[in-house]
Amino acid sequence: MIWAWLLASCVRAPVEAAGDLTPRGVEPARSTREALNAVMQPRRVALLIGIDRYDDPQFPDLKHAVHDANLLGSIFEDRVVGGFDEVNVQVSGPTRADMLASLRNLGHLRRDDVLVVYFSGHGTRATTGTGGRRFLLQRDSRAADLATTAIDLEELQRWFSNLAPARKALIVDACFSGDGKSVVRPEDRGAKPGQLLPAAATRGPGEAHLFATSTGRPALEDDELGHGVYTYYLIESLSWSFAKADRDGDGVITAWEAHDFARTRTLRRTGERQVPEAAFRVVGMADVVLAGRPQFRKQRDRSLVYLYPPPHHPMSGATVLVDGRARGSFPGTVTLLPGRHHFRFKESDGTTFAEGHLKLVPGATLRVEDLARQLRGPAYGVIAHGFAAGGFLPNETGFGGAIGAYIRNNSTPLRGLVLTGEAAVGGGSRPLIDLGLGLGVQHDRGRWRLRAGGELRHVTLPTTTGREGWWFFGLGPTATIGFVSGDRMAWTLRTRVALAGLDTDDDGLVDPIWWRAASFGPEWTW
Repeated sequence: MIWAWLLASCVRAPVEAAGDLTPRGVEPARSTREALNAVMQPRRVALLIGIDRYDDPQFPDLKHAVHDANLLGSIFEDRVVGGFDEVNVQVSGPTRADMLASLRNLGHLRRDDVLVVYFSGHGTRATTGTGGRRFLLQRDSRAADLATTAIDLEELQRWFSNLAPARKALIVDACFSGDGKSVVRPEDRGAKPGQLLPAAATRGPGEAHLFATSTGRPALEDDELGHGVYTYYLIESLSWSFAKADRDGDGVITAWEAHDFARTRTLRRTGERQVPEAAFRVVGMADVVLAGRPQFRKQRDRSLVYLYPPPHHPMSGATVLVDGRARGSFPGTVTLLPGRHHFRFKESDGTTFAEGHLKLVPGATLRVEDLARQLRGPAYGVIAHGFAAGGFLPNETGFGGAIGAYIRNNSTPLRGLVLTGEAAVGGGSRPLIDLGLGLGVQHDRGRWRLRAGGELRHVTLPTTTGREGWWFFGLGPTATIGFVSGDRMAWTLRTRVALAGLDTDDDGLVDPIWWRAASFGPEWTW
């Protein structure tokens, strides 16, 4: 398999001699820290491949793929605009072996590096024993032997996802429909390959796959534009229309912004014949910056809300209103200033499926599904915990199990107000019954669940042989932190302290006592 062979062959390329001359003389020595910092600085690397000419007469020549790669490469090479440290442009009829060797040389990159791999040329598909496969064609590819003379797209995607850089983008301006920048043999036109985009579970934490078109649709060249249509608008977003494409005004163009800009204009230019498609997985600030001034590439303070769903996703076509104003629809990206905003998400039929206020922190990157879940929040919850309690006397401790439930208000203005109830039974120094009723607030922040408030507790420590029993009411604060592991489940840790009055030494005087407890376990929500 191509991807396995590439991974096994990923050895560091030898360093070539620098072209600059070094003056003969004494230079200031750098400290070890300075030297290490210089060596370990993240690098920006791009591999661009454009192929116009093909040896096999079954693959007609293209007009603008070489121009696509050359111009995009010049933008990446510009120190002020793209700022890429290494740009490898292959346009002199690269063969399959040439392309594989260039891909293999990317194996030395580190996690902090930025990588862009771009391909402009023909694609095709073929019928196999397990269905249809897509291929990217090189100059020496042959229609009669695609498996050994072309590059399997799915294998390339798997290999690309396994590369070390956390921030990387694979951009493909080709198609596989038999029209536009593709050619399909008559006997293979019935092949039905799977989805063009990789599964979410296979993508890395800062990975983008951008395609000039979607399954079954063409990727077109335009003689008037002098480029492939999608690439033309991708280049436009990075150059003369930079200000328009920079939707959040942070001075950089990310893969999201470039694709959003190119997608809408490609649809308009082709009358929706060509529909660009993309898949992103972005964690924190791991999105790929394609262009921008150096001082802005390292710092961005806008928040992003995005959704690039697979076909027939229930939220595809949804729109969002922010602070009462329509801000966009999905698939796509909405950029917002940090701070508290009112969100309203509407389905394509106008039905509101999530609404509420949420504070966005600088640099936040949120999927629509996660944001909608935070806005809605759980309305009901059931808790099953193990607990430990005690504290008012040295030997009065208990361990056991607790069950509880809560009701949460999801409407304004008291959204997040939560009423809780709990019953705990355990043993230890003596049998223990602990009942609690509480009032507080609960909110989710990303995958974290936070709940805080106050509780009234009734604790009973029944009499045992030779010892006196106790019971008392206590009042005090409670705090819960949890991790939301799924749409209906979270793991939570609860701590609580109750202040009560009790005559612990039988002197007729009520003494203040503290009852402390902690519990951990799952909770299920609806």
